[in-house]
Amino acid sequence: MRQILSRLEQEADMYWKDKNSKMTVAATEDETSMDNEFTTTVAINGIDTAPGPTTAMYDLVLDANAIYASCIPMEDHDAKIQAMNVSRGLLQTVLQRHEASGGPANINPSTIPSPRTFNSVIQTAASIPYDNTSRINNTNVRSDMVRDEAIDLAFTTLDKMQRNDAVNRTWTTYDWLLKFIYKFLPTSRSKGNVAYALFVHACDEGVVNESVWTTLQSYAGAGNGPDFERYLRENADKSWKQLPHKWRKHALTPNYGSKLRRSYNDGSLYFG
Repeated sequence: MRQILSRLEQEADMYWKDKNSKMTVAATEDETSMDNEFTTTVAINGIDTAPGPTTAMYDLVLDANAIYASCIPMEDHDAKIQAMNVSRGLLQTVLQRHEASGGPANINPSTIPSPRTFNSVIQTAASIPYDNTSRINNTNVRSDMVRDEAIDLAFTTLDKMQRNDAVNRTWTTYDWLLKFIYKFLPTSRSKGNVAYALFVHACDEGVVNESVWTTLQSYAGAGNGPDFERYLRENADKSWKQLPHKWRKHALTPNYGSKLRRSYNDGSLYFG
């Protein structure tokens, strides 16, 4: 699948090199420089969207890479780093295509990143096999490098998702982040604080569902701070449906994660 993407990317590059060369010649021959300079810049920067893989194609490969990451043998640290680098590179490509298509002005679904684009990268980081006892037992110091790379990948991706103009965080975002924290951070008050802070963000954004609530409850009894443990004990018998409606109002909303909307008046696309 990655080879197919690479082939499509190469074809897109060839298309743009050919088109840009023609636009440059046309602009040079035309003496009305100001108007033509703007037109040329717009075309070269890609607001007239380049061909190539669609976001859906990248998402499929990112999903496959996340599943592959979960199957890497514990001792194969090079494969773990490579899997994370693949996800990082594909995400960067999707974001570059979005910016080349106009960024905030881009309304082409083929080049707009989806929540799945980001969530699959976070899933990759959370799925990397990791032995959190290795540092204590000094059995494999290279696992520290894997942990650091995974932390960087998960939280830089979350930061990019928060800054992106096209998507909202979804329940999947916070579910994988909570699973990530559970695996990679050692038992401590800080771990409880980070997990609770992520849960509060999910509540504020109204994306708590059964999966997020179950993942949070899995922290119970681990000793991650007295305040966090008390909160989990006091709410242990609650169903996610008993939580305040505002915490879960968007959890099951179709396509909530995308900010792209279609006008009821004329069918045009816009960000809302």
